[in-house]
Amino acid sequence: MDREAKPAIFDDHACEGQLVRIDSVTRFCCPNPWSHTRSFVFREPVDPIALGIPQYHDIIPRKDARDLRTVRQKLDADKYETPEGWEADMDLMIRNAIHFNGEESEVGQIAVAFRERIKELRTQQGQKKRKESDKAGGDQPATKKAKLG
Repeated sequence: MDREAKPAIFDDHACEGQLVRIDSVTRFCCPNPWSHTRSFVFREPVDPIALGIPQYHDIIPRKDARDLRTVRQKLDADKYETPEGWEADMDLMIRNAIHFNGEESEVGQIAVAFRERIKELRTQQGQKKRKESDKAGGDQPATKKAKLG
């Protein structure tokens, strides 16, 4: 049986068909940012000692540090009440990279490109959802998650 090998690193457009598979966020999120080629700088928490930047947490407080692993853990644990919470963490992660490294640095440029790619994919996803909604007969009321207990 011949099976086509998947690339180890996805190209910029490989993640377009994939969605973040978390019920409370799926309808609103862009396709999987974890598979984006430029996401490597965001995949793990910053280790200031290993990277030789001991001042990192003086500039970016620990409570504000974000990375894709932490975001994924929060998604898996259903910690986001709204899609906006997920968006805020993604934005904070990108802003931290730009703030610490500078917009003109390699990491800063990757952060800007990553932000633009997420924005582009979310726009495409939103247009697709609107078209599906139009075909289904109009807008459906949004469902809201309620906390019990």
